[in-house]
Amino acid sequence: MARLCSVIATSHSPFLFVEGERWGQIRKLRGLPGRYAADAPVDSAEQNLAKHARCAAALAELRAQLDAARPDLLIVFGDDQQEQFSPANTPALAVYAGPEFAGYRISRFEGVPLPDTVRAERPRTGEHWAAGPGHPEFARHLTAGLVLRGFEPALMESLPEPDEGMSHAIMRPLHCLRPGFDVPTVPVFVNCYRGPLPTARRCYKLGRAVRELIEAWPSDERIAVIGSGEIGRASCRERV
Repeated sequence: MARLCSVIATSHSPFLFVEGERWGQIRKLRGLPGRYAADAPVDSAEQNLAKHARCAAALAELRAQLDAARPDLLIVFGDDQQEQFSPANTPALAVYAGPEFAGYRISRFEGVPLPDTVRAERPRTGEHWAAGPGHPEFARHLTAGLVLRGFEPALMESLPEPDEGMSHAIMRPLHCLRPGFDVPTVPVFVNCYRGPLPTARRCYKLGRAVRELIEAWPSDERIAVIGSGEIGRASCRERV
């Protein structure tokens, strides 16, 4: 049977992917009317840089741990913020089963979202756009096994919006932890954006089921699981 060789959880907040000096752009919003309390604490520029450095060091440590685990296959859990999901179709859970995937390493747009600001669109060059292999066989094994365990995942054999690319919740952690995009990957989307949402209990049971299905996979592959999340914002509908 396959082996679960590592489990990693990381944020995919856009602030991890800009210079620490730019954090102040968002901090200044606290002083705008109707945004935050006037006495809300604001970090100094030096504190911003120190926090940014700690985040970079933490991501480097996660990458080292993943390298040491030597995975043959990755399963990445993340939320899709209306990049591939839409009001027309927002399943609670979806498994991507395509032979490959591609998307922006960080995001389609430069910088961080600021009110009333137009952000430059990044070109689809190797610096900003990446492609990686999927694992259709395991994705189908995972989907079928979840159905037998009482889940109803959608199966995605291609991206509904290929020009938008694979969701940033999948691409960002891969860019940090496996920048070569050289390990076959099964993206799994959990609806965290548009209600009704899966409950925490449901997600816990999902994790237990996924482990069972990893161990039931008839191969000697080493499989790592990555959980990708983001701190909530005042307006989660701002495009990242």
